[in-house]
This record gives sequence, structure tokens and C-alpha cells, in this order.
Amino acid sequence: MSDLLYSPNNSSFTGYSIQFADVSPVTEPVTLAEAKEYARIDGASEDTLITSLIKVARLHCESYMGKAIIRKTVTIESFGFPYQWQIPYGPLIVAGDVTKVVTLDQNNAETALNYQLNVGLFPKINIIGAAQSYKFKMVYIAGFTTVPEDIKLAVKMMVNTLYERREDFSDLQAIESPLGVKAMLMPYKTYNWFGA
Repeated sequence: MSDLLYSPNNSSFTGYSIQFADVSPVTEPVTLAEAKEYARIDGASEDTLITSLIKVARLHCESYMGKAIIRKTVTIESFGFPYQWQIPYGPLIVAGDVTKVVTLDQNNAETALNYQLNVGLFPKINIIGAAQSYKFKMVYIAGFTTVPEDIKLAVKMMVNTLYERREDFSDLQAIESPLGVKAMLMPYKTYNWFGA
């Protein structure tokens, strides 16, 4: 899946792409039983629908936060050169989750870059002593190893909202997060990826 979730104001770092690939096996942060218990749904007649809504709710929460809830491989390519910046789409749990930081020439030949890394919920990278080339590329695994309880609760709340108002939404882009969901996800939200 490819996504362009953020348009930077910093004109020195534009023309980039971000691609995501879920790390298998995909385990949603909320089980079917947990979602049904929260929404007070009995019986199994709508299990398929609720299972789908769990994924939609998780994707919605990830998009709102600018964070990976489940583990995913993230590939960033840019025609600008970010010498120091907040890594998009965290969290980055350990330095070993970064598998590639390179510069590419016009023939896509890779040259490894030296860098310093700060891991965590809002990870940062500092490229050390490298000259700008044709393109920059970084590959890493983002996402929680243990999903925080407030994020799980936000996903359950979103599942319940989607279930109760399923007839209202013809366009998933128009889904509005309930205020409680936003409040729980706010501490995890990324506001500025590139630059600072």
C-alpha cells in the first residue's frame, strides 16, 4: 500500500513517497471478542462485519495518529535529502528495526549512509557526513510490539461507532473520529515529520 499522508511546508524536503507493508502474521490490536464485548453485541451473525470493522477502525486510528499500531515495513524515498528529521510513521522500537539508510544515484546504485538514531514513539535520525545524491531511501519496521491500552480502547470505540452508524458512511474518508477517540490518540499524534 502506498500513501502520501503529509505534505511538508519545508520546501527543501518535498517529492517523496511512503510505502507500507504489514509484517506477517497480521494480528489486529483488538480481538473479535473484545470488540463485541465493548459494543455489547451478542451472537455470531455479524462476526464477519465486525471483523472487517476492526481493521477499518485500526487503519483510521493509524491515519489519525500518523503511527503504525501493528508492525509494518515502511519504505521512504525522497528526492530531497533529510540531514536531520523526525522519522515518519513511528514508533521505532529498536535500532535494529532499521534495515536500510542509503543514497541512490541516477542508476539506483545504493551507497550506505552513516547515521545516528533516536528510537521511541517519535524517533529521529541524523545523517552524518554525507553529500546529497539523486535520491534518499530508508527502510524500517514501525509499530508497537505491545499495543498500549488507550490505543486499543480507541480502536474499540471506533469499531462501535462504525457499527452503530454503518448506514451513514458511504465514503470512508468522511468518517469522523469521536472526540473520545481523538482524546486518547492525541498523545501519540505526529504533527511534523520532516524538518524539526
